[in-house]
Amino acid sequence: MDGTNLALKAPLPRSWFRSADGHGLIQLQRDRFVYNWKRETPEDGPYPSYDVVVVEFERRWAQFGEFVAREKLGELVPRQFELIYVNILPRG
Repeated sequence: MDGTNLALKAPLPRSWFRSADGHGLIQLQRDRFVYNWKRETPEDGPYPSYDVVVVEFERRWAQFGEFVAREKLGELVPRQFELIYVNILPRG
């Protein structure tokens, strides 16, 4: 059996890295870097604005790039960027 084909069929492990306050979550896989902001409890207050979230994503992406370069893990080659920001509107 061709080892390349086997590698493509192997599951992609996903690691989660949470910030100390529990709001930031980075999900890392071989083929993706995902940043999420999440509310832990209703007492945590309102969700941050898009401007706050996108700056934090850019900061974390830059940190990850520095880590990859420092550890000589290869070149990061983004294939796609996707941003989803949802505003929940109350009924009525």
